[in-house]
Amino acid sequence: MAQISTSDIINKLTGMFPADKRSVVKNTVSEIVGLYEGQDVNAMGVLWRAVEKDRFDEYATKLKEYHASEGKNVPVVARSVVVGQNTVILETVLKREEEIAQGIRPATDRQYLPKEIQKLANYLGAIRMELFFLKCYRDLGVKPGEN
Repeated sequence: MAQISTSDIINKLTGMFPADKRSVVKNTVSEIVGLYEGQDVNAMGVLWRAVEKDRFDEYATKLKEYHASEGKNVPVVARSVVVGQNTVILETVLKREEEIAQGIRPATDRQYLPKEIQKLANYLGAIRMELFFLKCYRDLGVKPGEN
């Protein structure tokens, strides 16, 4: 099966706009996709769905703001580690780690999790980013498995 390149997707997405807006949209999409290296597929997916819902500007702003506030601190190598993980597991790991950090749970609670799940605790920023994208999809009306 042939893979579609990022530039092909950006061109198709840009083609959904009137000719006079395509240059600005292409620059915006390229900028955002560049910000989310390791999560670029999710960034393009959210923008694509936003275009379909006539909410491109809103989500372009949302993606830029998230990156500026939290995303820029997530190492690129960590971003793809959590992609495709079970959402419930990600939410559970994040909640547990936040409770440990707040002193609500003892750190020893980690030992009761399977080793593979324990390793996810090293990627909390990436977990937050993945959950951010999933929330964007939900807010755009995308059902699980449709993105």
